[in-house]
Amino acid sequence: MKVVAVVHQNTLSAIFTLEESNITQPRQLEGKSFADSPASTVRVLFPIYAKKAGFDPSRVTIRDAAPPALPALLAAKQVDAIGQFTVGKPLVSRAAGGKAIRAFRYSSVMPNMLGIGIIASEEKLRTRPGEVRAFTRALLRGLAWSIDNPGAAGANLNKHVPLADAVVAAQELRIMRQFVRNRQTRQRGYGIGYIDLNKVASTISIVRSGFRITRPMPLTDLYSTVAVPAQKPKR
Repeated sequence: MKVVAVVHQNTLSAIFTLEESNITQPRQLEGKSFADSPASTVRVLFPIYAKKAGFDPSRVTIRDAAPPALPALLAAKQVDAIGQFTVGKPLVSRAAGGKAIRAFRYSSVMPNMLGIGIIASEEKLRTRPGEVRAFTRALLRGLAWSIDNPGAAGANLNKHVPLADAVVAAQELRIMRQFVRNRQTRQRGYGIGYIDLNKVASTISIVRSGFRITRPMPLTDLYSTVAVPAQKPKR
């Protein structure tokens, strides 16, 4: 598999707490309980985040929970913190009866770690590069429109998925915009989805260090410029 576009130029991973819990610093999570699904990105990266944020992850009680149950667990104060993507703040606040939510963003201590991307198999890239290019560029055009028109995008989502709240969806898109558009994506020749190879290298370093991966992970094995440009790494 190879990355063909980067949707989020920084990781969206975060830890949510209720503001009324008075947990104002990540290190105050020591001695507290944290719930998340075992395979979630937030959970997998938690030990790395804890180390960089200056606290001991072994002193946090971890509870397994299905993603749909997490907002209710936090709202009922059955746990002190939950794993979420940063954009989930409006939804969790609503589940908590409108209570204020504090988000500890992983990006605050790992600013050069990439978030979600679009990937394609090497076979697909080799045999049908035009399809990969067309699909990726269409998706990115839709993404750009959605973050520029969050209210209309939320209404469209609700129209096709009635259970989705249009207001919450719009709020999530407003939060997500800063992760999709940044100084680099605004530069001529790059745009939404571009692949910052310096951040790819940084992400590799974080993952290899945190998970003690010794096998080399060359940059060229991880991305393709079939659909979007890639920024050359700094020497």
